[in-house]
Amino acid sequence: MIAPRQPVSAHSGDSGGNGHGNGEAREDRGDNGQFAPGNRPAHTFPRGHRFGKGNPLAGRVEKLRAALLKAIDPKDFVAIAKTQIRKAKQGDTESAKFLFDRVLGKATQAVALTGSDGESLVDLLQRILSARREIEERARHLRAV
Repeated sequence: MIAPRQPVSAHSGDSGGNGHGNGEAREDRGDNGQFAPGNRPAHTFPRGHRFGKGNPLAGRVEKLRAALLKAIDPKDFVAIAKTQIRKAKQGDTESAKFLFDRVLGKATQAVALTGSDGESLVDLLQRILSARREIEERARHLRAV
């Protein structure tokens, strides 16, 4: 059986990138560097580990959220929403942004996928794959000769 993933110490020395300091592959990964079956990248710390305590503020946030839900009345909620709508109509851009983000969801930022020279990454990938096919074809030809 493969050993569970162990947390990596910040002082593991010259590790060659594997966190063990001995240049060997990690026990939770196969020879190809992929996680072995049964292990996962987000493996939790073992019970009792000092970093395995979770979010120290989670309990407090849960209590505050419960208190707020208990204190707010549906009529209050509607009044607050109407106030935000009124402010947005009067030109308050923060209120408009708040409303749009809450009702429509936050806008996603567009990301242009281009190479360093501005070439489309799709075009670049097609050129790479074409070159690979050409190399493989030449290798097959050389083996046949």
